[in-house]
Amino acid sequence: MKSDQILAVVGRSIKLGHSVEIEGLGTFRPVAGGGYEFTAQTQPQVFVAYVAEDLPLARKLRDGIAAAGCSAWLDRDKLLPGQNWPRAIERAIAISDAFVACFSPRAIAKRG
Repeated sequence: MKSDQILAVVGRSIKLGHSVEIEGLGTFRPVAGGGYEFTAQTQPQVFVAYVAEDLPLARKLRDGIAAAGCSAWLDRDKLLPGQNWPRAIERAIAISDAFVACFSPRAIAKRG
């Protein structure tokens, strides 16, 4: 997708009253009068790696990370249908300030 196409999608979304988050950058939010405001992401970002069977525990960890003032990246929260998931995950790891690998008996026993 070209940058002008991305800008058009962001613009349409804001006009429809939606917020648009760009990972590692910040969030565009509509404001009264048809404009928008941009809030830069200033919280450290933490990538959380886990196995699907441990999702409830990973979500608890995400909540704790958020309570500590950081932004947690969890695939189930951030990935969209049709998105290039391997590329999005690699990018999220690259722009994160910390990487947390969740090891559990289920994770260690799982192949892959």
